[in-house]
Amino acid sequence: MANLSDETLLVALFRQGRLLKLLDEVTKADITIYERFGETENTMTTLAQLQNCRERLTNYYNRVGTLLQRVHESQPEADADLLELFYRSVAEALATADAIEATVKETKRDWDLL
Repeated sequence: MANLSDETLLVALFRQGRLLKLLDEVTKADITIYERFGETENTMTTLAQLQNCRERLTNYYNRVGTLLQRVHESQPEADADLLELFYRSVAEALATADAIEATVKETKRDWDLL
């Protein structure tokens, strides 16, 4: 069996859940801006930024999930390099989520979506 503690597993799954919630929030902001203001010169930068946020969230969600699966499939123990990659990806996912959360809040303020 893989060598992850229950706590580490819960942290990884919690972070994935946070990425999904942020993905929903980013998508809602994107759709709201597009529906209210259209695709104009003023909205293009914001819509592109939100698209980038969605892609980053999706990439980290998939990366953490794939690595988590690979760690648990490793027998009898996960390789140290795989574990390091997993832990680093979980940490990067948190940093990415924090940055995107700030971006979404700023975008909502800028477009009066609060």
